[in-house]
Amino acid sequence: MRVRLERTDGVASPGAHKSRAKLRDAIPGTDELESAVSRINAAPWEDPFSLAMGESITEEEQAGTPTKPSTPSEQFKSGDGDDSDAESFHEVEDESSNKMRLVAKALQAGDVVESAHNIVRIVGVDALPGLLILGRRNLYLIDGLVQTPEGQVIEADHAPRDVLSIPSGTLADLDPSDQRSHRWTYADVVETNKRAFLFRDVALELYFADKQNFLVVFRDKRERQSVVHKMGIKSGTAPRVLNSFVLDALSRALVDTREAQLEGMTRKWQNREISNFAYLQLLNQHANRTPNDVTQYPVFPWVLADYTSQILDLSKKTSYRDLSKPMGALTPARREEALERYQAMEGVGEKPFHYGTHYSSSMIVCGYMIRLSPFTEIFLALQGGSFDLADRLFSSVPRAWDSASATNRGDVRELIPEFYYAPAFLNNLNHHDFGRKQVSGDLVDDVALPPWALSDPLLFVHMMREALESDYVSRHLPEWIDLTFGFKQGDAASFNCFHPLSYRGAVDLDRMKDDAERASSTAIIHNFGQTPLQIFRTPHPPRFLSGRTTLPCGQRFGVAEHWQMLLRSIIPIMDVASRVHHILESDRGDGSRPRVEQKHRLAVPGYPGLSVQYGFADQSVRIYHAEMGQRLVYIVEGIDVTHAAFAAPSLLVTVSSLGVLTAWRMAVKNGGLRRGDASLTREATLRGANRAVTSLAVSTAWSFVVTGCADGTALVWDSNRLRYTRALKTPRNEPIAHIGINEANGHIGLASAHHLYMFSLNGHPVAATSADGGRFPEIRFNEGAREARSFSGGIAFLHREYLASGDLLVVGVGRTLVLYRCIPGVRRFEDQDIEPWRLVRQGVLFRSDDHGHGDVTAVKFVGETLYAAFEPVPPGRKHAVYQWSLPDAGPPLVPQRRVPDSTTVCMAPDCGRTFGLLEPRRWCGGCGGAFCGSHALQLEFFEQRYCDVCRDRLGEASELGLVGRSRVGSRAGSLDPSRVGSVVGSRRPSVTERGREMPERRSREPSRDRVARSRERARRAESMAV
Repeated sequence: MRVRLERTDGVASPGAHKSRAKLRDAIPGTDELESAVSRINAAPWEDPFSLAMGESITEEEQAGTPTKPSTPSEQFKSGDGDDSDAESFHEVEDESSNKMRLVAKALQAGDVVESAHNIVRIVGVDALPGLLILGRRNLYLIDGLVQTPEGQVIEADHAPRDVLSIPSGTLADLDPSDQRSHRWTYADVVETNKRAFLFRDVALELYFADKQNFLVVFRDKRERQSVVHKMGIKSGTAPRVLNSFVLDALSRALVDTREAQLEGMTRKWQNREISNFAYLQLLNQHANRTPNDVTQYPVFPWVLADYTSQILDLSKKTSYRDLSKPMGALTPARREEALERYQAMEGVGEKPFHYGTHYSSSMIVCGYMIRLSPFTEIFLALQGGSFDLADRLFSSVPRAWDSASATNRGDVRELIPEFYYAPAFLNNLNHHDFGRKQVSGDLVDDVALPPWALSDPLLFVHMMREALESDYVSRHLPEWIDLTFGFKQGDAASFNCFHPLSYRGAVDLDRMKDDAERASSTAIIHNFGQTPLQIFRTPHPPRFLSGRTTLPCGQRFGVAEHWQMLLRSIIPIMDVASRVHHILESDRGDGSRPRVEQKHRLAVPGYPGLSVQYGFADQSVRIYHAEMGQRLVYIVEGIDVTHAAFAAPSLLVTVSSLGVLTAWRMAVKNGGLRRGDASLTREATLRGANRAVTSLAVSTAWSFVVTGCADGTALVWDSNRLRYTRALKTPRNEPIAHIGINEANGHIGLASAHHLYMFSLNGHPVAATSADGGRFPEIRFNEGAREARSFSGGIAFLHREYLASGDLLVVGVGRTLVLYRCIPGVRRFEDQDIEPWRLVRQGVLFRSDDHGHGDVTAVKFVGETLYAAFEPVPPGRKHAVYQWSLPDAGPPLVPQRRVPDSTTVCMAPDCGRTFGLLEPRRWCGGCGGAFCGSHALQLEFFEQRYCDVCRDRLGEASELGLVGRSRVGSRAGSLDPSRVGSVVGSRRPSVTERGREMPERRSREPSRDRVARSRERARRAESMAV
């Protein structure tokens, strides 16, 4: 009989105090690029070197706060809540069962258990039994409990052996008082992946919207498939996620779909739509490699061979490792040794192999990651409770390369993804005592880096990534893929045969009846390693490397490569009545016109027409719907709010004048059309700021919130666990006015009035500069009342997965947009003393002085397009948003950057030609203006027509060699500050008459005449727009 548990009232779920997991360092990510650390069953933002300054509390401290409801992804302990709360449940069977009562407490009000399944959750090398419950509304995971065939819920350690199969042979210790239950709505399940664990195809990997993920193991494949099928029906997951997890009767469709997905990934890589790093991550995932299983951790190649030089020259072939050979065959001596072993095994009639060790195993992974928890604990478990000898620990990258490539016959290890994106594992942040080396007596602490890394882990990781994305590696990476994932897997001629037990199908734990034999085989798999699943049967195709290889095939221009070619819209793409506080990407995500937010007014994500407003005299927070004016839908009073932002679609974060951060869960039904259809419920209140909060920013990709304070400090908060993470401290007590977050890598930019700072994801200071351009500002006493430059309008990062030249960001400085690049330090000569990173001003973009606008108030990159908002001058006029875009960026009739169709006269100065049947409008591919045939001409090397000013700009870019064939000895002319970008202080003599238009040639007017002509056209454009 099915056990049915249901709440009989509306009492809120217990668990007011969220359980605190063991502190560790973790780096979360998105989709396939999720951090390896964050996938080991713990919170991705818990930091081992931060103090727990902010506690999550639930006391109703302000008026008008409703009771906290059940929310997705909550964690509850068995001891949470009052005993009296259990009386609010109606228990269909066995009312006296404390375990059933614990299950009932985990249920959301009104939810019903539809099925329960015994599972084992993999935690490092241990197995944690639990109960996976599929409710009518939610998915539940309860640790430490199992269900008997009779329907009773009991402690896992009291369960008979036939109830639960422990795949690894080791049960994780769990204190009964520490039993946790997790709850998610089915909509929070973002992905499910079928996995094999210890060569048994019975595991399932679950990924949730809050960045949590688990690897759970079922008794058999049929039960796993049944759960996946039910979840697919419940969640309505897109076919691309669940179409690979159908029932066994459709296994043929499974194979076809997986092959199609693999072909699609390969085509994207060939066309440079995804990086080498991303492609390797996807291949690992496709080959059953996952960070949730240290025995099948993702494997990455060594790509560099130079770890001793002070200057790393990536243009030299000798700087790279030979990717056509495995690590055990890189030198003639190693190949000879491998061949001798192979022939010796053949001679005694055993299945031959080249190497007695593997390139990836749990010990190798934990050895690399030994400085970070939970890998420290896993390493100790594998080593019997103590660290290895200090000489054998991973303590030096050059030494590890020498051992794996040449000097140690038993060492053929490859790398893990963290070497290419996560520097934290190289520092001994937890101050473990690893001992001293026996010969030298040196203390093993942080990992020693190559000289070219300048003792900076972030620079080391960046340079490793630069090498991985280089043209040389892109050209030869298919050879390594053939060895690791492809048709040369197990190829004797390629010196690529490993122990037979490392290949899938060699061991069947289900058929082993003897416990000792099963334990022995499990230990072999844990310690030796597993070869990835073979996913290619033919040679891997090459990557297309023609053109500019930092851009996808077919894309000619990019902001990082051609920022000088950014062309501003001739008129504002948007006019608003009040100050623009933020510019946001369109909800549609199709590159259409962005959204803007004003101070004290936030658009509700996913609900057009709904807005959250604050800053009222009665200190209320209100929700309005735009239908029929402004219809009040919800109001909560007595809430002191100075800043607010949505950290997630349903999570609103507010900050009070006292620096208290409050998280609110927003619920909307029926589109929020009527009063009461939307509500806000307090989720948590966090304290930590000692001074007033002056700025607020959120990252949805990395799930954190940053609050800037008046004392020059910024606090980072985990928006999933709702707790304090770390403090970012600047050297000056200047209020933090602007915060920007790079969603690609989690880097954080902080700007005070006169200084700009860059911090890494883990809070490490990277670089700093001043608004005047230098690292430290000069104090000049002889310049009188010279106006100091100040940052005025936000920080925006160019969001790309990887930029070899460093992060590119734009900051509003007065009436200009200043582009900065965080440049990695590279020695030009040996023993040169340089800093690992520098914030360098790249250039300046101007907007027109003739449109009556003042300082920049907000900036935003959407793809390769830049948007900026300006305040009006004089006051009373509208605030304007302009767009800077690259030439030939999509169709010429892009709605958000062209002038209205109602324009009837050519916008070129002194033209006045009227559009009609004989003179159709011709749109400029740069500024979006409407011109006659004489003023919108084709330009060599470009596909669209361009107006006079845009052609001047592109002609100068051509003279600089940015487009087509560069002209040797030519110099770019002066730039028009009213329409295009300019480098401050780099004004050059104008070029001679070199017309670039096709088919006719024209003479360039003097620079002064061009400026006058541009200003006249700007005035005409504005009058037409009005």
